[in-house]
Amino acid sequence: NGVQPAGYFLGERVAAEEEVQTLDVQSLLIGPQETEEEQLNRTVRGRELNFELAEPSIGNLTLSFQMSYRLGSTLIQKEFIVNTLVLETPTIQLIRAERVVATQGEDAIVTLHVANNLPVKAESVMVVPIGDFDALPSEFFIGKMSPDDFLPANFKVPTDDLRDGDELAFKVTYRIGRQNYETPSVTTIVNIEDSQESNAGIFIILPVVVIAILVTTWIIRRRKRWTQ
Repeated sequence: NGVQPAGYFLGERVAAEEEVQTLDVQSLLIGPQETEEEQLNRTVRGRELNFELAEPSIGNLTLSFQMSYRLGSTLIQKEFIVNTLVLETPTIQLIRAERVVATQGEDAIVTLHVANNLPVKAESVMVVPIGDFDALPSEFFIGKMSPDDFLPANFKVPTDDLRDGDELAFKVTYRIGRQNYETPSVTTIVNIEDSQESNAGIFIILPVVVIAILVTTWIIRRRKRWTQ
């Protein structure tokens, strides 16, 4: 049924008091005769057991647990019903930070933010690139995140094989208890600009062309004057 662990082995359990109490036959027949106040004030020694249920459906959920133990050679089994309400809760969130602008041939800097909107601590938090592109680092490891933590994750992506408008996708993987989770992917668009060398070439060529046009115009005018 998806519950982990499958069970707990507690071994031998010792009563709270070492002395053996006198057996009350009447209590065995008609139940203990305790007042309501005595029942409220009565304490027992026990142990807290934690179970995890992977991807439960939202809404009311009924779980049954069986406890078995031996008293001497007698095997005793009891079943417990636990009614729970599963609510839709926030999760780890990956946030796209800002527009990515890069020059062709240089590294693009991708900045993301990871927010823990859960009410519990998340462990092994890691941002992972998705797709066929190189990124440095290949995985951005954050580690533990407490509730309301908000941390950045930065990647360098070479632009040699990228074109303007290409999308880069990332996701977050993390663990809570024994269960592993991952977020939906978040994409960011890379805007590639011309290199400075190309721009410099344009700035150099343009004045040369203008000068050549002026010189050609001047020569043509001079020739017209000579022919006249």
